[in-house]
Amino acid sequence: MKVFYLVLALLSFSIQAQVGIGTTTPSPASMLEISSESSDGGFRGLMPPRVSTLAALNDIASRATLADIGLVVFYNEEGVERCLKMWDGIQFKNVYCLSTSSESATVSFTTARQTILENSGGIPLSFSIENPSPFNSLVLTVSASDYTHLVQNGPVTITVSRSYDSFTTSSAFSYLDNTAIQGNSNIVFTIESIAGGDGTPQIGSQNTHTLGVIDDDQKLWINEFRYENTGSDITADEFVEVAGNALDVSGYQIVHYNGSNGTIIKAVALSGAIPNQQAGYGTMKIPLNMQNGPDGIALVDPLGNVMQFLSYEGSFTATTGPAAGMTATDIGVSMPGDVPIGYSLKLIGTGNAYADFDWDGPDTQSPGVINSGQTFN
Repeated sequence: MKVFYLVLALLSFSIQAQVGIGTTTPSPASMLEISSESSDGGFRGLMPPRVSTLAALNDIASRATLADIGLVVFYNEEGVERCLKMWDGIQFKNVYCLSTSSESATVSFTTARQTILENSGGIPLSFSIENPSPFNSLVLTVSASDYTHLVQNGPVTITVSRSYDSFTTSSAFSYLDNTAIQGNSNIVFTIESIAGGDGTPQIGSQNTHTLGVIDDDQKLWINEFRYENTGSDITADEFVEVAGNALDVSGYQIVHYNGSNGTIIKAVALSGAIPNQQAGYGTMKIPLNMQNGPDGIALVDPLGNVMQFLSYEGSFTATTGPAAGMTATDIGVSMPGDVPIGYSLKLIGTGNAYADFDWDGPDTQSPGVINSGQTFN
């Protein structure tokens, strides 16, 4: 009889006891308590059973009955959903879904504009992504305002991998180089739509990006200038003239350099188009107060590349600005102090590029007009 009571007492203890993992004092209200603190001093979580395919989830459902209400599983299929699910006796219902809980991603172009020299090759496009999805990639549809000089002939899709908050691609669009003289141009890329991510992705406020293309076939050169006169210096009479294709020259610059120390005296931005005065070529006057030499003039393209660096009354090396480290080429003619008003140094000859002409003067000036003794062909 004593043995019977002892066995009964042991069974009673087993039925009423609580189990603790990581703790010796489990809550009396729980059958099982798991502590987050491990024996190594770190902390851990509870990982529910996971399935990554619909077939696996359906397999569990085929075995579950009404008696299994409350059965929990985490469904984790990439590109579909990430949901904690509970069996309601008939089917699995979502308890909480990661794919619908985070904020929608917002995609914008990183910059509003870039400028490149006309050349064949990939065009770098950069995007910034706010609230990127940690689970799903994004697919952007981007169009161009003009496909004439692109390898592509229509909108393209760009895939941004999950969790990226910035992304750059040089393979989505490629430029086609050519030898035609067509002038500088702009291509506007636009984010048309976005798919994927979490929830409904949004197009950011910076949804366009302008690509400025500098035509490397366009011809432009320094054609004439005046820097001195008899008596007191009359700055209103001083100028630099450029010549070239009858195209827009906005973005180019004339930079006047001081030959004594190689620093910049003044930079003047060009704007507007050169008129067609002869055979598709013409001239443009740029007012500029120019001191005696040795000084220099640099013609700079919109990318900051020096197209010409000329000097008068001697040569020197620039120390600052776009021509830093470059030595100017002396044009070989100059304006002595007794030259009257209305005279300049200018190119003469026949052709359609700087190398076709020679410097001459002082001679009667003609700012904004083809020089006497000069023919464009």
